[in-house]
Amino acid sequence: MAAGLPAPAFKGARAICFSATASFTASAVLAVVGTVSLRQAHRFGLADGQGNGVGNGPGNGLGARNYPYAAIPLLFAAQQFIEGWLWLGLAGTGPEYMPSVPALTVLYLMFANILWPVYVPVAVLALETSAAHRRRLIVPLLAGIAVSLFFLNALITQQVWAEIAGHHIDYHLPHKYDVVAVLVYAGAACLAPLMSSHPMVRLFGGLLVASMIAAAAIYLTWFASVWCFFAALLSVAVLLQFRRRNT
Repeated sequence: MAAGLPAPAFKGARAICFSATASFTASAVLAVVGTVSLRQAHRFGLADGQGNGVGNGPGNGLGARNYPYAAIPLLFAAQQFIEGWLWLGLAGTGPEYMPSVPALTVLYLMFANILWPVYVPVAVLALETSAAHRRRLIVPLLAGIAVSLFFLNALITQQVWAEIAGHHIDYHLPHKYDVVAVLVYAGAACLAPLMSSHPMVRLFGGLLVASMIAAAAIYLTWFASVWCFFAALLSVAVLLQFRRRNT
């Protein structure tokens, strides 16, 4: 995934980064965005706890609710760093001390197919202080858990591998029920932000949906690859959640 967007390795789809340099560059940029986002989230928690009476500050422990969502770009940065190493390993140009290609492939797929469909709903749910808003996010969370377990089973029981195909990395994770898996994954990753009570989080969800449509329209076979191009924009949307609320 080129800049951290949660693109699963569905059969026939290729998650890309073009080169090791592009992956490492994206990782560095996303690390900066994530660091700034966490700092802004921390300041927002302080402001709410001390200045506006919302009660989301460190004094009552609710300020920590901001951190999972704010950390999304940092997790994307880690995923891109893994893919950068994978590029080097597949090309045979990596240092001797680098992890093996099979280990890097599994680690990348754990991010793309197992972590994100659960983490995104959890991060969005954590931002909510209203019980009603939290209850309605249970559906995408359960969908995320289900599809994550589905992919985990495939990862354990099937042979997975990655290979360079042209300017892309092609990830192979054999599994059944492609259409169902795509729909449930999209429901977990996109529906949760769209159901948030926070405008900037809903913007994040809207950008996810728009990027999916654009990727499919450009070339469906390369869906996961094209979707990655929107990751930087989506990471900025995560940052805007806290920058906007600090003003």
